[in-house]
Amino acid sequence: MSDSANLSSRIRGLSHIGIRVRELAPSRAFYERLGFRFEWGPAGPEPVAAMRHTSGLEINFILNAKTEGNILMDVPEKHPGYTHIALKIGDIAAAEAALKQAGICHHRQARIGRPLHSRSG
Repeated sequence: MSDSANLSSRIRGLSHIGIRVRELAPSRAFYERLGFRFEWGPAGPEPVAAMRHTSGLEINFILNAKTEGNILMDVPEKHPGYTHIALKIGDIAAAEAALKQAGICHHRQARIGRPLHSRSG
């Protein structure tokens, strides 16, 4: 078995996503509206807090951002790094209606799979 095949077979899914934020409260409120529940934190030297969704997805908030905005998305110069997460949904119309009812602004891009984009903050 090749090294890449051996490593590939050991990955079982996504454990968590880390998002650097300035404040926990607005991030927590946004993800609670999407059905995530608060799990723990802040804890540790960074510090970090976590939320989990019933689908199993966990988000870790790293609470040490120094500036407002998102350097990966909100400035003309493009920097390397993760720019977003995409959540799988079953019914796009129902998801759009639920976002509207929750007061979450979003925009749709015309691409295969019809992704739905929302921004927290």
